[in-house]
Amino acid sequence: MRASLLLAAALAAVSFGQAAADPRLEVTPLGQDSYRATVRGKGVVLDEALYSVEKKATLLCGRRKVEFGGYRYGQDTALNSATSTQGVLTMSQDFRCVDKLASNAKVVAPHDDAAVLAATDRFLGARDMGDFKTALAMFDADTLRMAEGWADDAARFNKEAGEKGDRKIVGITWYDNPANISRPGVYASVDYVGGYANAPEDCGNLVWRTVDGKRFELVHEQHQFIPVATHAKLSLAEVGAMKKKIGCAGA
Repeated sequence: MRASLLLAAALAAVSFGQAAADPRLEVTPLGQDSYRATVRGKGVVLDEALYSVEKKATLLCGRRKVEFGGYRYGQDTALNSATSTQGVLTMSQDFRCVDKLASNAKVVAPHDDAAVLAATDRFLGARDMGDFKTALAMFDADTLRMAEGWADDAARFNKEAGEKGDRKIVGITWYDNPANISRPGVYASVDYVGGYANAPEDCGNLVWRTVDGKRFELVHEQHQFIPVATHAKLSLAEVGAMKKKIGCAGA
């Protein structure tokens, strides 16, 4: 489980191996031991880009633990563009270096589905309506520090996605004090699926942390979609395969 913000378009891309299109990896400090790694080029493949960032982060942090934050994957063409698979692709991922020692204090809190669904509705509603101040206020402090550009990305998606279709929650999974997370707490992972006129397949995942079962803070936002121009070129089976590849729940 990672604290992460994701706005990702599922787009066709060529392999890293083509020399003329080799993506470039750059790392920019964000402050407080936080960094943003950016992979840019015509050959950006999401899985390979994430792996290259993981290796770079591990090297940079040395003996300290790496906690990965937000990543975005997409390009600068409109969602409904017929040439939406031809542009330069960019994948950016935030990460930070933290001490390996975590608190041993365990948190006990109820698994309240209704409470976490209410928080999910408030966040998605604010994002849909362009109320990014309210949405960002729901992020925890560490994730918020790595949220630069999130509101711009969300505003652009809202503008280009077109009419929103139905959205439904397809899963809630609870975790008590996960061993691989530096902060103890009770975490709820919420999966949803939906669609828009210009992004027929849209899905995402939100991970919430609570210490009392009442107040929830967002530590992970993952949002993926398939643009309509890409969707139109795919068979039903290919759409299903792409949904699975980008991490849509139930695909």
